[in-house]
Amino acid sequence: MRLTQQAVGQLEQKETLDSKQIEKIARILKVSLDIIRHMTDKAAYNFINTFNDHSGFNFQYTFNPLVKYIEAIEANKALYERLLALEKEKLDLLQKVIDT
Repeated sequence: MRLTQQAVGQLEQKETLDSKQIEKIARILKVSLDIIRHMTDKAAYNFINTFNDHSGFNFQYTFNPLVKYIEAIEANKALYERLLALEKEKLDLLQKVIDT
């Protein structure tokens, strides 16, 4: 079961949710109904920003995931540019072979 981005946006704008909506969200997130019903802003922040390794320890991220994502995009961009340069070099060599 999935929710579209539009459906999530509509849910976020509501003041309250009915029981069926809460049940659906709990199923999607694979959490109990009580967790959603009793969620506070602070608890939601902790839920989103911590990682449970199933050994009972919670860890907070020591890095900004957005920074890591941007670094990965930049690395992919550099690899793509090197690939294009190599392809251009290969085409130039082939053109020289054809011309001779």
